[in-house]
Amino acid sequence: MIKTICNFIMENGAEFLMLLATAGAIIVYLWQKRDTKRSAATLILWQVDSIENIVNKLKEEPQLDNIKVYHSKTIIKENMWERYKHLFARDLSSAEYRNVQNFFDVSEQIEMACKDILSMIHKAWDDRSLVKSHIMGTYVNEKINAFPNKTKEDLIGEMMQEKGALFCQIYDSLDIVFTPHLPHEVLIKSLSNLENLSRTTAYEKLQKYSFSK
Repeated sequence: MIKTICNFIMENGAEFLMLLATAGAIIVYLWQKRDTKRSAATLILWQVDSIENIVNKLKEEPQLDNIKVYHSKTIIKENMWERYKHLFARDLSSAEYRNVQNFFDVSEQIEMACKDILSMIHKAWDDRSLVKSHIMGTYVNEKINAFPNKTKEDLIGEMMQEKGALFCQIYDSLDIVFTPHLPHEVLIKSLSNLENLSRTTAYEKLQKYSFSK
């Protein structure tokens, strides 16, 4: 039997080596594909955990104002589910697939609302700076016209002790930032619509494929 096998290998050496190479390539491909899927599941779960942690903290705020949004962390940078969901199309039921998709869709809505609020906060700060510069410029110009014979040093000293300094102290301390209601309404609504994905069957199935199983 062994002699027969050896004779077969010797007579068909090239074909046998090609068969071994093909089998090896298939094994390597399947192994790499398995690792890719495990890595994808791990990244998706990490992102789910991060999103839930940030969102739950925002939900706990009694009043979600501009300051809270400004200091909150980024909800989602790159959507890992959109990047890898094709790998799990056959592993999740239709309902589970929709649950995961909805979780990430709502997460992106929250991120977009936060970005809109932050953008308007920065614009409001720029507008405040322009208003302050205009008011102070007008004030300085009035001082110069009222006292044309005074030196620059005298005028600066007087303005620092008078209304100019008082205005700057009061104006800078005020948290006057206008933001339209719509981004806040979208943020509040999206926060209430986001349900935790952890403890769902979809989450558990993804765990089975991840490195953390």
